[in-house]
Amino acid sequence: MTNKISIVELESKQEFAHFEGVQLKHASSNFQFLVFDSNLTSIHAAWSWPHLKGIANTGLLVSVHHCYDRSANLEVFDVSLRGQEKKIFSFEEVVGSRINLIS
Repeated sequence: MTNKISIVELESKQEFAHFEGVQLKHASSNFQFLVFDSNLTSIHAAWSWPHLKGIANTGLLVSVHHCYDRSANLEVFDVSLRGQEKKIFSFEEVVGSRINLIS
């Protein structure tokens, strides 16, 4: 699964950054599926998924990608200068899980 990050100014709808977020080396297979609710709205589900969080008043973004049963990884980007995103912290991918699925 890719983790592409785009930053867009809402008022002008102008994109000023586009880059790869953190990736996983140890993820489950690429199995993905669609589920439809009663209104026929599709809900996408996958074994791994990315998260993105901005740190208020800093110009920093935290990119996290995790696979529920295999691994997780984290990177921090400085996006304070338009079009000049810079990775300022990268964590080593953590492999393992504490999830036990019971059927």
